[in-house]
Amino acid sequence: MEVNNVKLDWSAILENEISYYEKVLDSSNIREMYSGIIAMLDQNNLKSRVIISDNIVVAYAFLIRPNDFSDRMYAHFGFETDIAVNTTRLDTLITWARNEARSSGLLLLFNAPFNGGKCFTDYVKEKGIDVIERVEMRGSTKLPGIGNRLPDHLSLISIEMADIEEMDRSLIEAFREEREYILISKNKKDRITKLHELLEGKASGKIINSASPVLVSGGRIVAMAISTFKDGIPLISDLFVLPEYQGKGIGKYLLDHIRENLKEAFEEVSLWVDRNSHAFSFYKKNSFSQTGKDEVIYFFRLE
Repeated sequence: MEVNNVKLDWSAILENEISYYEKVLDSSNIREMYSGIIAMLDQNNLKSRVIISDNIVVAYAFLIRPNDFSDRMYAHFGFETDIAVNTTRLDTLITWARNEARSSGLLLLFNAPFNGGKCFTDYVKEKGIDVIERVEMRGSTKLPGIGNRLPDHLSLISIEMADIEEMDRSLIEAFREEREYILISKNKKDRITKLHELLEGKASGKIINSASPVLVSGGRIVAMAISTFKDGIPLISDLFVLPEYQGKGIGKYLLDHIRENLKEAFEEVSLWVDRNSHAFSFYKKNSFSQTGKDEVIYFFRLE
């Protein structure tokens, strides 16, 4: 039996999931993170659906509209146990979420369901659901032979001098043909706000200006990278080279510049990248290796 947006005890429904992640992630913040979601679910402020068998909720789903992305909707799916999952229940919940997103003209993104297991993996293959497999990579800042020659016809400017509108335009152009493009909002206001938050240190930590090179040609940003620091080691985000400038050593220049300006204070630098992108091979070639951390994002494109 399916039940849609009725009064339920979501704390009890999500307890198995919360307890599991508390153990696996060894974090005391998990329960606090879920508390806000549970409050909204208990008050029917989030769209939800459950599947009940023998008076027990065996499967559940709910939808979240993020504040910082107006073009998308996030779905969360789960099953009481790994025995409760089957293709019919999966299809019921995922189809419901997809239809809700489609009716609102929104992109739908989600992670693997709690207790989804092999059944979900097989379902993804059968349905041809789009997926991005992002992995964390780390590289040493102290490699021998690091050069710092600026590519011809390009100028290096500081990140503080970069125009945000131009930065936004270049980011869109650089990632348009990449799978990770799906992670960029289609709404310009969203993107500009996110860039301001990033540059102000509100998103991924404080910007390391000396390790955030921006390359311009005739006022146009053709390549750039942003390095931030919050906890542990520096993070490279938004590294890109415009398509027509690729294959000319510019990407390596950006990495060399970053390493050169981090090596006195840090042993390593990290980044996240789509495992199936050309960038992944580029980073491997430049002595970055996987840490074992990953993030798999499933999504339905707008039709």
